[in-house]
Amino acid sequence: MEGVSDNMNDESQKVKGLYPRTVKRKTIHTKEMVEDIAGGSASRSGELLSAIAQLTDYIEANLRKGNHICIDDLGTFSLTAECKLVKEKNEIRAESVKMKRVVYKMSNELRRKLKDTEFVRLPESGIKG
Repeated sequence: MEGVSDNMNDESQKVKGLYPRTVKRKTIHTKEMVEDIAGGSASRSGELLSAIAQLTDYIEANLRKGNHICIDDLGTFSLTAECKLVKEKNEIRAESVKMKRVVYKMSNELRRKLKDTEFVRLPESGIKG
């Protein structure tokens, strides 16, 4: 559990409480994911690696063009931009705008599939914060 960070209110009116935090078990990288999906087939692994590389290149190229990429049952990827704070619209120049981050929005289908995910509470000794 983590404590709520209330930066909006005066000290006397700050919202207090706790919220849940997920604990990452591990990060599954491309190689492990491909091996799991391919089920030991070397030729299928090669095809999957190639498809992932092509998909990655396609997503990058289209995000650069300003497109959003929607993988129907997975979600949508898009870019956000940032620049230094200006007072007038005409002060913003294309050269000063930079990519801020890639945003991922989960699809409704994936949200529906994950809705019944079960969570367990860690023992008190495992809780930080």
